[in-house]
This record gives sequence, C-alpha cells and structure tokens, in this order.
Amino acid sequence: GGTVLYGPQYAVGGGQYRTTMSVVNLDSALGTVPFRLISPEGMQVGTQRSLEIKGKGKLKITDQDFFVEAGDQLTTGYVEIRSSGPRLAGNITFGDPERETMASSLPLVSEPLESMVFAHVVSNQTWWTGIALINPGEEDAEVTLTLYERTGMPLGEKRVTLGAGRQQIGLLW
Repeated sequence: GGTVLYGPQYAVGGGQYRTTMSVVNLDSALGTVPFRLISPEGMQVGTQRSLEIKGKGKLKITDQDFFVEAGDQLTTGYVEIRSSGPRLAGNITFGDPERETMASSLPLVSEPLESMVFAHVVSNQTWWTGIALINPGEEDAEVTLTLYERTGMPLGEKRVTLGAGRQQIGLLW
C-alpha cells in the first residue's frame, strides 16, 4: 500500500466501457481520499472528488459519472488517488458495460516501476493482452517493450517516449 496510488486505465461512456474502483484503508486511522482523472495527454478531466474512508474501511466506486457525465462520450485516462495519511491499496476494473465480452482488473499502483515482466502474453481472435503505461513524473521517460517467445528469443521490440504526466495504452501483438 501507499499514500499515493495510480489506476493505470480508466474508461467510461460511449456505450463501450464501464469502470469501477475499490480502495481499502490499510491503517486504523480515518482518512480523506481525493481522486483525480488524468487524460492520456496529462490534463485533469472533470472534477476532483474527495471521499472519507474509515480506518480499515473500504470504498467501492461504481458511479460511472464519478468524474464526468459518462453518457455517449467515451472518456479515458488514468486515476490518481492521494491519501490524507493512511496507507491505501485496491484495484480498478474496466470492461464492457455488461461484463460479457471484455473485462480486466488491475491493481492500484503505489510506486511506478522502472522494469516489469508479464509472465504470459496472448494474441489471437479470442484473447489479447493489453498494456497501460503511465508516467506521473515531471520528466519524460524512455520505455522499451520487448516481447519474447517461449524459448526466450525476442520476437520484437518497441521503444517509446512517455511524456511527463501522460498515459499510453495499447495491445501486445
């Protein structure tokens, strides 16, 4: 847990997506939890929302209009969650509105990582692997993605510059 968390992917509206968030207070102290939605371009979207969380309590956010009126407009980005002191943990889940064709649940991230490994990547007509990269920092970040086959041989590599405060999403094909 941490006092600052990030939900790497948030998508609502357009009849395509719905997102829910679950935040747990790991400490005994009462706290205030401000939530901000940040666009892929690094700008705040909609209104910052603050909720109170009880000691050892949980917040479950299912309101699709939590930041903006979802309606017919597709809104995407990442969520920044800050605590007034207590350590927090949780997850963010997004998918189609009925949860029939696609859903994904990601942990809320307390510290951006400099490296990570995905144990399994799949890409076919039924299954696919998505990735959401965020750079909440104040400087651009150089990112290298390398896809390996089962034997450990590289299949491909892509280098991107992820701007300060920005998000980049995509599929690993």
